[in-house]
Amino acid sequence: MLSSSRTVLLFALLSWFLAASGPAAELEPIAHTAWGAQAEIFVEFPPLVVGSAARFSVHFTDLRDPERFLAVTAGSATVTLHVTGAQPLTASTTAPRVPGIFGVTLVPTAAGPARLVFALDGPGASDSFELVTRVHSTPDEVRPETRPETRGEKVAFLKEQQWQIPFASTLASRRRIGRSVHALGEVRSKSGKEVRLHAPRPGRLEPARGKDWPVIGQRVEAGETLAVVLPPTSPELDRSYLELESRQAAVELSWATQMVERSARLDSQGAIPRQELESARKQLELARSRVETARKRLEYLRSRQEGGATTATGQREEYRLRSPVGGTLVAVHATASENVEESTTVFTVIDLARVWIVGRVYEPDMEAARAARTASFKFLGEPRAVTLESLSGTLVTIGDLVDARTRTVPVVFEVGNPERRLKIGQFVEVDLETGSGEECVAIPDTALYDDGGRDVVFLELGGESFLKRRVRVGNRQRGFVQIVDGLQAGDRIVTVGGYEVYLQSVSRAIPEHGHAH
Repeated sequence: MLSSSRTVLLFALLSWFLAASGPAAELEPIAHTAWGAQAEIFVEFPPLVVGSAARFSVHFTDLRDPERFLAVTAGSATVTLHVTGAQPLTASTTAPRVPGIFGVTLVPTAAGPARLVFALDGPGASDSFELVTRVHSTPDEVRPETRPETRGEKVAFLKEQQWQIPFASTLASRRRIGRSVHALGEVRSKSGKEVRLHAPRPGRLEPARGKDWPVIGQRVEAGETLAVVLPPTSPELDRSYLELESRQAAVELSWATQMVERSARLDSQGAIPRQELESARKQLELARSRVETARKRLEYLRSRQEGGATTATGQREEYRLRSPVGGTLVAVHATASENVEESTTVFTVIDLARVWIVGRVYEPDMEAARAARTASFKFLGEPRAVTLESLSGTLVTIGDLVDARTRTVPVVFEVGNPERRLKIGQFVEVDLETGSGEECVAIPDTALYDDGGRDVVFLELGGESFLKRRVRVGNRQRGFVQIVDGLQAGDRIVTVGGYEVYLQSVSRAIPEHGHAH
């Protein structure tokens, strides 16, 4: 009987302990997210109860770079609790305990309706946020929050993950989106602005005097000499042949000199006709000319073999390759000291100051494309589309011939390229604008992702909570896409880093926090 009474007593004591300590331990934390002018706050804290220490885990994100949100790494965070009819309570910390996360503790002293004010004061982003809440007298007063139902697949993507990658979000908004025709195309050189320099005759390529061999990407001025061609040595300019010719000319000169001296003595004695002396003198002049010619030919051969051929006038014999246009050297087809044939392509120079964008419009869209007067372009690797106007461009022509293989017609735009960012052959998406359009919900096209053939976006429900939602799209224009169904204006969607959120959505792994919540 005693044992039974003891058991009942122990059970009662255990029940009392669980009733006293259990509810407070099981209280679900409150999570709140807000976006300010410079920063985003994501804060987690337990329900506020009089006399219970509340630990606030405050995540601050710097929003000043619209292409990448970063963790706040310096500054102070202050939490102020305003309870109706009571003195405000304030707690602060002068630095994050880890990048982006500030820890602050408050102990409420009075119950009732309340406001929480969170302030960030730093050398970079500074902002403040307000949250309406309530301080409870006892844990038993706390009631779980009711959350509205959401349509879509929830995805957890922690702040620690977001801060490690390029990540950003924005609001879906209403804007005017006109009907457009989508086309694929590429960047090409403008007609007449691409030239190929060919060797004018056979020979050996050498750099222009005082210059290095040209390299790809080099800027070229109109009329600039890029290289020279030294003509090859002809068969008759053989060293042994020329040396023999030189010796023969010297022998002939010696013999002619002796004949003039002999004829002069005989002429003074009247032993020979005067014509024989004149003839000997002419032979001497011819012999001297042959010696000089042989000497110059031999010198020419020696200079050619040393890479510095000269003509009979003392000038180097060479054929220059001059660029007829100013531009950029985009291809080098031969190397220095290479022997080339006549008409061999050596260099390609393109004037890249203005280029063509050639889109291919499919046959069913031809008539709509003819109404277009402007366009926007999305280049591979560029985060945003650019307009025809921003590139100082014009519509050149819309083709009249349908390609029998692709069933497309070309649409040609001429655009400025002063910084040489557009590369010949670069892939580009073209949107030809064909109408004034209508007001609609629109998002940047970077927020749209392909999920097995379906268009999806990632809504940011809270700091670390996302929703993958399928949407139906309409027209596209200047980097924005119309959302026909699935979003409302004011919904926050991921614009940078969505692919990583997508990978998290298809992964079965549950991300782990790098901090306590």
